[in-house]
Amino acid sequence: HLVYLLKFNYTAKELLLNNNLIDEKAMIHIASGLKINNTLTYLDLSGNKINDQAVAILAHSLKYNSNLHFLILDGNNIGNKGAQCLIELISINPNLHISIKDNQIDTMFRSRFF
Repeated sequence: HLVYLLKFNYTAKELLLNNNLIDEKAMIHIASGLKINNTLTYLDLSGNKINDQAVAILAHSLKYNSNLHFLILDGNNIGNKGAQCLIELISINPNLHISIKDNQIDTMFRSRFF
């Protein structure tokens, strides 16, 4: 149902999916919807089980989405590899602001995010 919402949403601007136990498997489905969604501007995925692999899936799908402006990934299991995927994404979409507080990311990467 969520994937359907993301693919065929024409009105919702914000989506709060925080604290939903989203992991790599769930991210595959979410990412497929985000790839073609053109109305969402704010997505909160904080407090889930998102790791480097899940972030790579998410970042790949968001390369095709220029409408999302805020992505909240606080309190997940993202490490340096995931941070590198997100930095690449920001270079493609400089209007995207990403929050990654409370993850396992080295200080040298944190300055690239808000």
